[in-house]
Amino acid sequence: MKIKTLLAIAFIITVFALVAVQNGAKVALPDQHIGKPLVKADVIDSLRGIRISSKDGDIELSRQDGSWGVVDRMGYPVDPEKLETLFQKLTQTEIVEMVTSNVKRHEDLGIAWTEGEAVTGEGTVLQLLGQDGAKISTLVLGKGRKAREGAGGFSFGTEGQYLRFGIGNDSFLASDRIWVEKKVSNWINHNLAAYPANEIKSVNIDFPQPEKSDVTIFRNLTSEALAIAEIPAGKQLKKSQVEAATNLFANLIVDDVVAVGTTLEKTAFVNPVKVSMECFDGVRLDIRIGDTEVDLPGSGKMRIVSITARAPEEVVGDRAEKVRSIASSGAKWSYGMRGWRVQNILSELASYFEDLPKPPENPMPADASLNEAQKANEDGAAVAAENASTSAEPVAAQESASTVTGATGEASSAAETAAAALAPDMVSASHILIAWNGADRAKATRTREEALKLIKELKADIAKGEKFEDLAKKHSDCPSGAQGGSLGPFGKGDMAKPFEESAFSLKIGQISDIVETKFGYHLIRRDK
Repeated sequence: MKIKTLLAIAFIITVFALVAVQNGAKVALPDQHIGKPLVKADVIDSLRGIRISSKDGDIELSRQDGSWGVVDRMGYPVDPEKLETLFQKLTQTEIVEMVTSNVKRHEDLGIAWTEGEAVTGEGTVLQLLGQDGAKISTLVLGKGRKAREGAGGFSFGTEGQYLRFGIGNDSFLASDRIWVEKKVSNWINHNLAAYPANEIKSVNIDFPQPEKSDVTIFRNLTSEALAIAEIPAGKQLKKSQVEAATNLFANLIVDDVVAVGTTLEKTAFVNPVKVSMECFDGVRLDIRIGDTEVDLPGSGKMRIVSITARAPEEVVGDRAEKVRSIASSGAKWSYGMRGWRVQNILSELASYFEDLPKPPENPMPADASLNEAQKANEDGAAVAAENASTSAEPVAAQESASTVTGATGEASSAAETAAAALAPDMVSASHILIAWNGADRAKATRTREEALKLIKELKADIAKGEKFEDLAKKHSDCPSGAQGGSLGPFGKGDMAKPFEESAFSLKIGQISDIVETKFGYHLIRRDK
């Protein structure tokens, strides 16, 4: 009898040991969830949708043909990094312990919610959906648990997060916090493309207002700096403004999307600013920017922007795929962009110029020698008149390109060289580039020796009366060849040094001898 009594007492003690009382509610000790991830990896693979609910509203993401889109934004692509971060958190975060099954504590823990009702508290409801919208799992994510105080009485942030599964009243503590975006526009893929300044050949900005002058920024060689053709007297190009304008393409980021054809989208483009950008490989973007900011629900004031893209058949691989993606998206959506993202591209023409620096207080005397004048020249490119070459032979590959002769082989006079040294800070020129395999940015397969032979032949053809433009179109390895070799205007410091020295030393209409740069061999003609 005593043995049976003792066994009964032991059993009762064991039962009490398996039950904890917290705030008057019984709490089961670790069950099948403890030590397990919130979501198994195979569940992630089977997902077809995600529904996020909070007091701010509902967001739904849907997976179609392997790609995730934001349902609330007409299926616009989801930010892949944001989605991957969420999946990693769900599969790597584990249940640490059970907290309580007392429903009265749900509100305090931030996990109060009733199936089928809107979320009104602080929690976030995350529903993982399978085929045909069937619910696979529901998580009610609540507050973070404050870290225990240290020895000095200070609290160190949070340790884990309270949550519960949609079915049942049991609440748990997770090993980490699950941050879920509650704003729909934050789920879209914001990054459209990146075209850094060194890839850009030209940017044209067409303002609808007749009182505003259009802006054309361009160059013909990748080695040149982007510039504007007509610079007012007493002004110089403000390079920082050019850089600011092209930054739009270096990081083409959107903040929200709007369906094409909606009233909001149509209204925004009554008098749009039209922008076109072309890269050296032929990739082109055409952009329209709404003339005023509009209020996008849930996102605030923005400019509506449409973007389309195209590229020649020669563009292949990832770059071609990006162009197709932009073109495809542009047929369905326009974009919302914060005003500060487009403000520089909307700047008027006058903002691209600044006053020329004031001359030195002690200018050089009028009778200063030519040698002194050349030393005072800011690029130091011109050579002394007394050292001007009289040789009619082509410059060898190793020789300095500052020795310049005409196409007929006649040497420039000392007076002509001096005039070139004191020429304006801008010239216009055309050139023929013959590159070789191994030259900088060259696609040519010919050897260096073959390139030198060809440039000599072209020089001879010009001397016989062949048109410079025709030879440039047929033979030049520079994209400017399509325009007869025209580079347009450029300033000192914009070109490779040997090229600049030669171009600024020429008279208008004169053609240089062979000039070598890291890009290949050049024949240069000064046009203006």
